[in-house]
Amino acid sequence: MKMSRILTLMFFICSCGFTIAQNEMQQINAIKSNIDFLYATGTSSVSAEEASNNAKDLLALEIEMWLKERVTDDIAGYVAKSKENLSQIKTRRGNLFRVFAYVKKYDILPYQKTEDVMVVDFVPSQQQEVPDSAIVKPIQIDADSVIAMEPSYAPSETEKKMLAIKTFQELNDYVNKGREQEWITSVGNYASMPTTGTFYVFIHNKQREVPACLKVQDDKAINIKTGHEERVSDYKGCGAIWIKIKE
Repeated sequence: MKMSRILTLMFFICSCGFTIAQNEMQQINAIKSNIDFLYATGTSSVSAEEASNNAKDLLALEIEMWLKERVTDDIAGYVAKSKENLSQIKTRRGNLFRVFAYVKKYDILPYQKTEDVMVVDFVPSQQQEVPDSAIVKPIQIDADSVIAMEPSYAPSETEKKMLAIKTFQELNDYVNKGREQEWITSVGNYASMPTTGTFYVFIHNKQREVPACLKVQDDKAINIKTGHEERVSDYKGCGAIWIKIKE
């Protein structure tokens, strides 16, 4: 009889835990599907506090990127204000701590209109005359004179994985995984970018795309896809996230 009660109690506890976890996931999914919120997920194999700090850092980057599309002044002030209205949902999967941090856009920047934006590309009139100087004429190339050129930069296996990142969400997942597995040692936004050492900078635009990744070393930045020397400031209107990885 006693054993039966223990088994019943254990079943009840497990059922409650499953129900709570299920409710938390439903709440998280509801927030993700609502355009009124900004959010980020932080993970840690060490502690819930570390997972929370990781989530806050990633959310701050998300907020900064969103604000750059809407304001030109005191972005840092708005980011600081958002911390007062931030909420968290803490979960756990095995030994992995997960924290979902979120904030309502209205609590950061009130009186925002709809998020829907129409982008219209300029299409020149078919009757518009094209000057002769703009016409590209074919150039005859002698095959015997072509010299095989070695690529100017050969990305490492780690850098090839960086080049596979095409969206901000993929970048978010990449940073989370790197912190969880501890091969990303530090991360930050443009304002906190280091002035020395070797690190990588991911460029992200308003369309939440990642058009480039730069390797900064000895105050020199190289696009790891093209091998060309570039600067973060070359990407006008874009944001930047930097990371340092273990050697």
